[in-house]
Amino acid sequence: MGWTLAPHVTFCVGSGRIVFLDVARDRYFALPLEQSRAFIQWLSAPDQRPLPTSVELLERAGLLAEVDGTSMIAAPNIARVQRGQALAARWPGLREALVIERSARWVRWKFRRAGLLATLDWLRPGAEQTHGDAARRAAAAFLRIRPQYPDRRACLPDSLALLHYLRRRDIHASIVFGITGMPFRAHCWVQLGDEILNDGLDYVSPYTPILQR
Repeated sequence: MGWTLAPHVTFCVGSGRIVFLDVARDRYFALPLEQSRAFIQWLSAPDQRPLPTSVELLERAGLLAEVDGTSMIAAPNIARVQRGQALAARWPGLREALVIERSARWVRWKFRRAGLLATLDWLRPGAEQTHGDAARRAAAAFLRIRPQYPDRRACLPDSLALLHYLRRRDIHASIVFGITGMPFRAHCWVQLGDEILNDGLDYVSPYTPILQR
């Protein structure tokens, strides 16, 4: 018997701590530092016994599942951002401002009604294409308009709204979730290749990516 991540679960190592993200339940789960060390050591040979206590804990939490065959547990390989948003946009006009605001309100409604997993599936892009200049201009326009509507700024709804706006323009960027281990913090941003479109490189760099969709 082996082990695998439960459906819609991913993990990474941040500051020596193992952190899981359960997308279906929209929640994070961090192992204490000592249990993280034991889990990291176990990952090098996950089919050997005895099991660390953290494995049984994670199984009860619905984050790991026992399977026939060999274990398949690996953190995702996500490109770290190398470039940040640098463009400053002029006012894009009333029509474009209304399109951006509709994207923001539609995504917030979808997220409240259906939850994170369904919203991400709905926004899932096709094969990534190179639209660097167009993506930068569109993201800059979005960031120029965003302070004009009254909803409280937050990384998740704002990044989902930007994804929706880019998708309307056939620009296939992705949302990346990242964490810091100690102290635990979570953040997300929109990324195209190794370029972040809606945040500063200095702010995002401390976060270890845990999910890219």
